[in-house]
Amino acid sequence: MYIVNAFWSIIQGSEPEAYAALHDLAAYPQSCAQPDLSGYAPQSVLECSDHWSLSRGAGMHAWRGIAVQVVHRNPRAVLVYLAARGSAHNGFYTAMGFVNVGTPVEYPYLEEPGGRPWVQPMILEGEALAKLTSNVRRLKIETPDNYLTIRFDNSDRLRPATNRYPLRIGEMNSETAQA
Repeated sequence: MYIVNAFWSIIQGSEPEAYAALHDLAAYPQSCAQPDLSGYAPQSVLECSDHWSLSRGAGMHAWRGIAVQVVHRNPRAVLVYLAARGSAHNGFYTAMGFVNVGTPVEYPYLEEPGGRPWVQPMILEGEALAKLTSNVRRLKIETPDNYLTIRFDNSDRLRPATNRYPLRIGEMNSETAQA
């Protein structure tokens, strides 16, 4: 996985297989006017957007990389906008600890036949974010260039928001993997 500014690409071979963008609200404004996140400092909220993948499983690899970067950047909240209809992604995000915030809103950066698509804002914060952080720290990763490249152990997978897999003695986490 390679990170260029706020954009992620999963590359295996010569072409990208998955992509996502991640930025804090100090770098770029929130994509939609809702939800109201003014209670947070802009640099403490990460927005993740523009997910796509071309091959089965590549999207999950992208999400693991995004989760590692989220933990590295230590936000207070993570915001996503998911398609309000015709998408089965809500279940995955709910399992990871995201919750719906408010009602669906128009997404201003896309058009489809008949107008702009509607998206459901979802947020990850508090204990759910702490559980994700704990689970990400269990992943076996290498970050040889200060998180510009992230290499995963093939046997690792990111677990949902439950915290039922305690770190065992001798198990390497993301901090010790860099050494």
